[in-house]
Amino acid sequence: MIVEKIIFTIIATYLLIAMIFKLIKKADKIHISIILLQALGFILGLIELISNSNFNIFIKTLMYLISIIIPIAVIILEQKGKDLMEIFYMLLAKFYEMTRK
Repeated sequence: MIVEKIIFTIIATYLLIAMIFKLIKKADKIHISIILLQALGFILGLIELISNSNFNIFIKTLMYLISIIIPIAVIILEQKGKDLMEIFYMLLAKFYEMTRK
C-alpha cells in the first residue's frame, strides 16, 4: 500500500507541474479549475501518505480521477489540437439543452 501511495504522489506531482506550465502558456479559466482540483487530490494523497491511513474507495476513486485521469485527458486532448474551452462549452450547452426538455 505504501508503494502505491508513493507512486500516486510522484505521478500527481508531475502532472500538477505540467498543468501549471500549461496554465502559464494559455492562462484560461479551465486550466485554473483543473489545477485547483489537482491540488486538492494531491493534498488528499499527501494526507493519506503522511498519516499512514487508508481512505475509503469513494475518496480514493475521486482522488485518482481529479489528480491523474482528468489531467492526462487534458494533456492528450491538447496534443491532438483540441481546444479545451470549446469542448467544455459544447458539453455545457448539451447539458443545458438536455435539462430544458
